[in-house]
Amino acid sequence: MKRRRLAQQIEGYYDDMLRLAMSWCRDANLARDLVQQTASIALTRIDQLRDEKALKSWLFTIMNRCFCDCKRLEARRQFVPVEDYTQIDEFGPQEQLEQSREVERVRMALMALSDDHRRIITLVDVEGYSYREVSEILEIRIGTVMSRVSRARSQLKDLLLKETTMERKGKRSGRAALRRVK
Repeated sequence: MKRRRLAQQIEGYYDDMLRLAMSWCRDANLARDLVQQTASIALTRIDQLRDEKALKSWLFTIMNRCFCDCKRLEARRQFVPVEDYTQIDEFGPQEQLEQSREVERVRMALMALSDDHRRIITLVDVEGYSYREVSEILEIRIGTVMSRVSRARSQLKDLLLKETTMERKGKRSGRAALRRVK
């Protein structure tokens, strides 16, 4: 009975796990595989869960370990990136276009971060975990979490500002490239 209830709760966290896996893996197929592997391990080791209230954190800890294992394997072989995950919203065409551009800008900036910084940012800023929870999930000290969050946010800000500055310069240079014809 308890096992079935926990299995249903794990299934209820599928979207949360997939969103986090997407931000870590940058590939929809790999993200789904990571979520599947996480759920499989969680279901086979459900008896190891000490506190049912910490189920989501426990799942993310398992996912982090699976992700690290995958990165070690990936270092041994080359993967070809597959199509990027796209988000569909219920806005009008103009708002949808603007939002998708902004999401893509942030996604590209996140992809430019190191794996450690990307995981920290997604856990803290996207998933809303506390620093203490992130330190438990990633199995690192809380001071390390705080310093990585600070550095990751700074790098993300710099990347986004740099891109915005380059876009503005490109627009200006586009206007300057036009000549007046007499």
